[in-house]
Amino acid sequence: MRWYWIIPVTLVFSIAIIWNTPAGKFSETLPVVVTIAEPGQIGVYTTKEPQKMFNFGTTFPGTKVQKTMNLTPGNDPPAQIHIIVSGAIQNWTTLNKKDFVLDEPTQVEVLISIPNDAEKGVYNGNITIDYASTYGMRVMQALR
Repeated sequence: MRWYWIIPVTLVFSIAIIWNTPAGKFSETLPVVVTIAEPGQIGVYTTKEPQKMFNFGTTFPGTKVQKTMNLTPGNDPPAQIHIIVSGAIQNWTTLNKKDFVLDEPTQVEVLISIPNDAEKGVYNGNITIDYASTYGMRVMQALR
């Protein structure tokens, strides 16, 4: 019986597993706030805000407010991105991208659609970005 082939095959499988093992998994949570006012007031929001926060300002029932989130890859391999919205604004929020590979600068549009029956008040939530960089993704992309 020729058993010497087991060592190279085992080595190849080990390298493949290590190559495709995530280099790191991280999450970042961005707070989101939107204030709903009575229709007689003025709706205001500014673009000057802390970099890692979404303040949709003051708006009214039945309106839509959109902001853009810019994601840029670092020096690591491409990252698999998964974005989750939670909190009071969860059902009001639409993202144009939720699951994708971040291998170049990417914009994600965040749209808040306030229901017609929303009551006056301050509504909070979070946008959580989960990302896992994997060395194996470079190989998978090269094979496409």
